[in-house]
Amino acid sequence: MYKEHGAGIKTMNGVSDVRSKVVITGMVDIVADLNTCNNEAISAVASTVDIGGGNIQAINGAWAAIRAYGEFVTENTSVVNVNVVKQMDENGNVKVDPNDPFVELIAGAGDNKTTIYGDFVTNGGMGTRGHISVGLNGKDSYWTGNYADNRGYGVTQGQEGKVSLFMKNGATWTGFN
Repeated sequence: MYKEHGAGIKTMNGVSDVRSKVVITGMVDIVADLNTCNNEAISAVASTVDIGGGNIQAINGAWAAIRAYGEFVTENTSVVNVNVVKQMDENGNVKVDPNDPFVELIAGAGDNKTTIYGDFVTNGGMGTRGHISVGLNGKDSYWTGNYADNRGYGVTQGQEGKVSLFMKNGATWTGFN
C-alpha cells in the first residue's frame, strides 16, 4: 500500500441513484498520520459520512482532515457532516437540497465539542462535487486549517466543492497563510 493513499474512514459508492452512508452518532478520535500510512482522516467519495463530533486531525504531512469528492461512474455528491443539526420539515423529515436530494440541509452547529486540525479538501482526480459541513460549539471547539482545494483535477474536473462552517458560543477557526 502506498502510504499516501490511506484514510481513517473511507467511503466509496459506485452506483448511481444509491447512497452509501456511514453514521457515527457519538464522538470520534481520528488521526491521519502520514508516518503511519494515513493521508486523510475522513475521505468520502460520492457517499455520505455523518459524525456526531470529537477530534479529527491530519498530522506529520497528512493531506486532509476531511476530504469529500466525486467519482467517475456516477454524478453523486459526496457529503461529510460533523456536529451539525439538520433542517427538518413540518413532518419531522430532514430537508434536502432541491437540486441534489443526497445533500441534506443544515440548520447550524450541534452541541458536541469538536476539534479539527488540518485542511478540508473537496477535489479529487474524479472531480469535486464535495460538500463539507462542520459545526463548532463552545470555546473548546475549533478548526485549525484551510479550505485547501476546491477544484477538481485529472480527467473529469467536476464542479466546485463547498464548505459550510457553523460556529457559536466562542468556537474558533484559525487559517494559515
